Amino acid sequence: MTGLILFIAGVFTIIATQSDWEWYWNDRRARMWISLFGEEGAKTVLTILGGIIMIGGAILMCSGYSK
Repeated sequence: MTGLILFIAGVFTIIATQSDWEWYWNDRRARMWISLFGEEGAKTVLTILGGIIMIGGAILMCSGYSK
């Protein structure tokens, strides 16, 4: 179950990052990334982070450790 949750969180992160949802980018945690990397850099970093989370979730689902 943990793997599935991580996979969905990764997909959501990628979709939200690329969709320019105002409520997503106005969150204080997203603002932290923007202040560190700028708008385009924050999109890139968060997309990569979402991909890593998604891949980690997929690995957990396939390995059988997620119950």
